[in-house]
Amino acid sequence: MVDQKGNKLSAEEAKRKVNKDKNKLVTEAKVKSVINSLVRLSRADNEFKIESFIKHYTENGAFTPNQLFTLMWRLEKFNIEHNKNHFKLTIKKNKDKEQLLGLPDWKIQKIWDCLSSSQIQNL
Repeated sequence: MVDQKGNKLSAEEAKRKVNKDKNKLVTEAKVKSVINSLVRLSRADNEFKIESFIKHYTENGAFTPNQLFTLMWRLEKFNIEHNKNHFKLTIKKNKDKEQLLGLPDWKIQKIWDCLSSSQIQNL
């Protein structure tokens, strides 16, 4: 295996490059999966304006707690195929943390599969 400049890579360097490339492809596939689910939702739910959700996701790679709950609820309501593990939650801002901690248990259960293990531990 060679790098972009044509230099031969050691076995360890080649392994790292393959893993990096694989991780990039997996991440891109997850992003496409989320966007596709959102587009299908917008077609099924005429009252729902999805543009702001897509914009927020493409800019931040994740949703706020309230956005995530709304999406999970609507995706299930309209029976839209989606993978909850691909939908990510952001709690970087204090506002996001307050939103998450303010959610009732039944709403947290709706987004539970979207949370990372560290986010679950901090609840």
